[in-house]
Amino acid sequence: MDKDIIQGVYKITNINNGKIYIGRSIDIYRRWKEHKRELIKGIHKNKDMQFDYLITNKEDIEDIFEWEIIEIINDHTYKWQELIHIYKTPKDQLYNVIRNKYYKIYEIGQKCIERNLPFEIDWQIPLCGDVGIFSWHIKIDLPDNTYCLLIIREKEHKDYYIEKDEIRKDFIIENPNYFYKYIDI
Repeated sequence: MDKDIIQGVYKITNINNGKIYIGRSIDIYRRWKEHKRELIKGIHKNKDMQFDYLITNKEDIEDIFEWEIIEIINDHTYKWQELIHIYKTPKDQLYNVIRNKYYKIYEIGQKCIERNLPFEIDWQIPLCGDVGIFSWHIKIDLPDNTYCLLIIREKEHKDYYIEKDEIRKDFIIENPNYFYKYIDI
C-alpha cells in the first residue's frame, strides 16, 4: 500500500557512522525510493553516501540507512526549512555538500527574518520570454519593490545579465548594491 504524499524536510542517517543527509521534497516517500534505487544501482549523486553504502557488506539498505521525516511543510517554505536544518547540523556530520551560494542564501534569509521582510528561495517566474521557467535563488519583497537575486560568481555576473537582459528586465536588479545596503550584508 502506498503512503500518502508528504511534502517537507527529511533526514537519512547512516546507522554505522552517524552521518546524515538532509533533503526536501514535495513527495518524501517517492524521493526516498529514488535515493534507495540510486544507492543500490551505484549511481547516487552524493559520492560519500554512495561510498559508505558500497563498503558496507549488508544486503538490506534498511540495515545501513535510517529514514526519517523531520518536518511536514505544506507551503513553499520547505526549501528554507531544509537550509535551516542543514545549518543547525555540524558540517562534519553531514553528507550534504554545502556550496558557497547556499551560505549566502542562508545569510540573506536570516537578515530578511531579522527585518521581517517576506522572502522565498528557489523562486521561479513562469513563461519568461522563450526560455520557459526562469529560476532565481531568492526573491525578497522590500517596501518599495520586489528583488530577485541569483548568487553567482563575480566573473559570471556581467555575462549573465548581458545575455538575459531582454528576458524580464523588471526582475533584474540593476543596482544590487542598493539591495545589499538595505539588508546590511
